[in-house]
Amino acid sequence: MKKINHDFSFAFNKYRLKSQFGTLSQFGEALAKEGYAYEDSIFSRWKKGTRVPTNRHLLLTILKVFVKHSGLTHEDQANELLQAANQANLNKYERQNIFENHYHFSSTNSEIFNEDNALFLAENSLGVPFSLINHLKIKTIYQKTK
Repeated sequence: MKKINHDFSFAFNKYRLKSQFGTLSQFGEALAKEGYAYEDSIFSRWKKGTRVPTNRHLLLTILKVFVKHSGLTHEDQANELLQAANQANLNKYERQNIFENHYHFSSTNSEIFNEDNALFLAENSLGVPFSLINHLKIKTIYQKTK
């Protein structure tokens, strides 16, 4: 008899549905766009908790898909899914990679958006290392937009 992982099943289903994937096929298409093409039967096993992905890169890609579709918005949510798959929490580089291009700016987080966030977004939008960005210019632009 197969062991059922209810924690992973619950987390996977929660964030899949929050991401507005009504069907496993829709989720599969989004995951395929990120380079992982699987038959829907594997997603059904994840949904039931009879299988849990163990490849960390695959799990990080799943997190990226959920972030892109606004079903997962915080690091603690990402860590919940990783922990349910018996994986360690996100490290600094994984966190940046997953959330870097998907910062959702709204009035609720405008108070905490600062010059460091502007520099971070500039670095990731331009694809230029942090050390090569004209920090003074970015800070000036940020101040003018406040």
